Amino acid sequence: MPSFLNFINYLRNHQDIQSQKLETLHQLLFRSAFSRDITFYDFTSSLDISGIGAIDLIQKLVEAKILFWQTLTCEYCGKEITMPRIYCLSCRNDISNQIVFHTEGCIEDKDKEDFLLFPTMKMQARQFSNKLTQQGYMYYMLLDVAESEYIQAQNSVDYNDFFESIREIMKREALSQRKKDALSFGEVGDCLKLAFLSEVDFITAMEKFSLIVQKLKFEEQFPRLKGRETIFPRFDGTVGKIIIPKYYDKLEKIFCITLNGGIDFNDYELTKFFRLDKHIKTKKCFYSDTSIISLWVQEEVFTDLKWENMALIEIEDNTHNLIKKGKFGLVGFDDKGKCFCINEPSKYNE
Repeated sequence: MPSFLNFINYLRNHQDIQSQKLETLHQLLFRSAFSRDITFYDFTSSLDISGIGAIDLIQKLVEAKILFWQTLTCEYCGKEITMPRIYCLSCRNDISNQIVFHTEGCIEDKDKEDFLLFPTMKMQARQFSNKLTQQGYMYYMLLDVAESEYIQAQNSVDYNDFFESIREIMKREALSQRKKDALSFGEVGDCLKLAFLSEVDFITAMEKFSLIVQKLKFEEQFPRLKGRETIFPRFDGTVGKIIIPKYYDKLEKIFCITLNGGIDFNDYELTKFFRLDKHIKTKKCFYSDTSIISLWVQEEVFTDLKWENMALIEIEDNTHNLIKKGKFGLVGFDDKGKCFCINEPSKYNE
């Protein structure tokens, strides 16, 4: 396996080498996501050098103890090859295809499956952003487990398993009902973050989700998470309309793909929504044996839904002396997958 420490020393002593070549060499030897074998061809093609140039470089890297040479046996005549070379000195055959160095990947085994999702998630983000360019706005939903901190404290291992199940249910089943594109952000943490292009898709997703939650009886699968004072599993969320500023010349710049293959997003409009979300939490008395989800919906979303005369409360945040205000109404979803509206939302905001 190549030695990175020796490579650093090599850089200090070879500052005359083109920086581009050094960066390519660094990429080749130390920045592979997965463990792999580096062949003689990898050196010639990646660095755009001749076979003689590649063998000369390999010899120098071996001398610097960056690469470690293991004696080869010529596959043609059986002669031992004790140092890097293209041709066997005994039979004169080309043995460069036998030159291989193994390097370890830079991500952990547990993250490899997620990393394989990178190309797929990048494609989804690009597709979503192209449509978002035309529309100019999206609907952003945060969905948390009610009393999550208290429930997680009872058994973190079970809680993490439970939330991973929830995340998969949302992505694979609940979001399958959407009319337009949707994205699931983050892929880590104990809060679902979702974006929709259609104003009705968060409703159909929550209707499907509440039915599945009821059907799967999570309180029986994770009994240690259901304490005497907890309501489990119940969900508390917020939905807002995020206007995308026109100064993005390429909208896909809004999104980034994390190392674990998840999509992430950040913008000032989203920050304002997060700050308002901090001031909206549903009281425990909202939930009953049938109510599964509480969802605080921004006034602008109701306007797009053409839901008139919705009861609203005003939410205000004052951070760094910057006042942000928004009006929200409350809807719920029951165990039959039905959406219902709350006439007095102020009763249930903590």
